[in-house]
Amino acid sequence: MGALLLSGCVLSEKVKWLDNEAGKLFNDVKSGENVQLASTNSQEWLDQVKTKVGSLTKEQKENVDKFLADNNLNRYGDAASTTYASGTPLFNEITGESVDRFEYILKNHPEIWEKIKQQF
Repeated sequence: MGALLLSGCVLSEKVKWLDNEAGKLFNDVKSGENVQLASTNSQEWLDQVKTKVGSLTKEQKENVDKFLADNNLNRYGDAASTTYASGTPLFNEITGESVDRFEYILKNHPEIWEKIKQQF
C-alpha cells in the first residue's frame, strides 16, 4: 500500500511539473517567442547532449545553475518541490547506472537548452 501511495506522489509531482511546463510554453507562444523543442527520444539529441556536457566549462555550468536558480528549479532542472524515491534522479537502482547531472538536465529538459544555448 505504501508503494502505491509513494507512486501516486511521484505521479502527482510529474503532473504538476507537466502543468507548469505547459503553462510556460503557452506563455512563450502567447508572447510570440519562437519555441523549438528537440525530441528527447532521438539518438541525435542524446549524442548532442553527451557531446555538449563533455565540453562544458566551469563558467557554462555556473550559467546552467544560475538559470535553474533564477527559474525556481531544483539542481536537476525539475520543479523545486520535486522529490525522488532514491533521493536523486541521477542513479537508477535497478540498472546500477548513474548519469552526470548536466547530462540529466539537458536530456530531460530541452527547454533549458533552448533558453541558454546562446551561452554555449
